[in-house]
Amino acid sequence: KHSMILGGSFISTGNEASIWARFHFRSHFFQHAGFRVVSGEGGPASRPITTDQKKRREALENETTASNPYETMKYLSEYLHLHFSSKEDVIPYDFAPKDAAQFPKRTAIISAEIAKKLGTSTNRALDLGCAVGGAAFELAKTFTSVVGIDLSESFINTANLLKEKGEMEYFRKDEGDLSTKLTANVEPEVDRSRTSFKVGDACCLPPDLGDFDLVLTANLLCRLASPKSCLGRMGGLKGIVRPGGLLVNFSPFTWMEDFTNKGAWLGGYYDENGNPVHSRLGLQEALGSEFTLVEEQDVPMLIREHARKYQYIVPHLSVWRRASKKSP
Repeated sequence: KHSMILGGSFISTGNEASIWARFHFRSHFFQHAGFRVVSGEGGPASRPITTDQKKRREALENETTASNPYETMKYLSEYLHLHFSSKEDVIPYDFAPKDAAQFPKRTAIISAEIAKKLGTSTNRALDLGCAVGGAAFELAKTFTSVVGIDLSESFINTANLLKEKGEMEYFRKDEGDLSTKLTANVEPEVDRSRTSFKVGDACCLPPDLGDFDLVLTANLLCRLASPKSCLGRMGGLKGIVRPGGLLVNFSPFTWMEDFTNKGAWLGGYYDENGNPVHSRLGLQEALGSEFTLVEEQDVPMLIREHARKYQYIVPHLSVWRRASKKSP
């Protein structure tokens, strides 16, 4: 696993000079030996210190797992339920807004429908922030090749297991310690061989990732340390959205400093003149003139916490087409 430094260097040029530049390094290597991180009173606890590199690496991995709620079985089960459960398993009440259930699946269905409507190629798609893969498998019904990327190793291992086996058992929380064992199933009509899953940082995507006809980012941007770093990779010389391709973004714009430093928010704040800055416009500014907004709407989302408690969320959907290459 890599550690990361945010911020450019005054002796660098190009992207590496940006305040959003991100430098990765393995903490058990020595190229970072010249750096010193200082924390005041009440700051983060010190990392374990040992001269044994193997023990240090294991200690750091244990620290990461313990501090990352997404790596726990509780959250894994919640995500499996969100991605693969039926509407009845999510919320059985007749009066409930069942159309808001199965959000990951619906993001993929909406994305595929928009791609067909706009005449976009359906060769290659990317689900960025794919979690346990529900949307990626749904996209594979339409796209020839689908790549899912997520920062959570646990999620990616689960998605790969579902690709291999087609199913996985999990527990749905009902009340207190009471739960029901369910099975997450990939629909039989999905060609699972069309999918691939890998661990990756949406803020620092590898340069050899290639490009895609459609990139799906669902409830991702407001959970990133640097959303502009992610959006900056959509276009440009090595942009992951092909010229003429689509970026389909769903976001509730729930900005929290636990995930994103306030200075990196796309919106949801007042500027120096007291004017409100909305995330929709911040997103457009971050993408730049290379992308044109072609569609937007509000999409309901329902998350089950237990049998009698739910979250009702209304993410904003915006679809952006990257400009086609100009003829010479």
